[in-house]
Amino acid sequence: GIHQVHVTSVRQVCSAHYTPEEIKDWIGRRKPEHYRWSMTKGGDTTVVAEENGEIVGFGSLKNDQIKGLYVAPGHLRRGIGRRLLDHLEGIARERDVPSLRLASSLTAVPFYAAHGYRVARHGQQKFFTGGQVTCVFMTKAL
Repeated sequence: GIHQVHVTSVRQVCSAHYTPEEIKDWIGRRKPEHYRWSMTKGGDTTVVAEENGEIVGFGSLKNDQIKGLYVAPGHLRRGIGRRLLDHLEGIARERDVPSLRLASSLTAVPFYAAHGYRVARHGQQKFFTGGQVTCVFMTKAL
């Protein structure tokens, strides 16, 4: 379910800011087992949002970094992303993390800015599956 949300969100929501080639680099080689590895061996804390037993969003945190936050296209603008972000920030606070950092897609910069994240710099996000995309590195003091 997490894999499906990620892939459909990037393909549909991010297509306004990224080329088909960039989207392919972003999600083209991703497989469900990559998420399992991240959660079991990679040290990520992952939270999900469900509706009627279906995963409609997820977010991941590792140390002081939000590694991803995605909401399924049919469930946008209903507060799911905000609740996931609030939950991840709460986990970070419980762990005494003083600030969070993330690499935002161009699409999500307004969302993160509305929730107190500030631009640190613009750059490229490299993926373990190969390729890279333009992103905005952002931070927030907790």
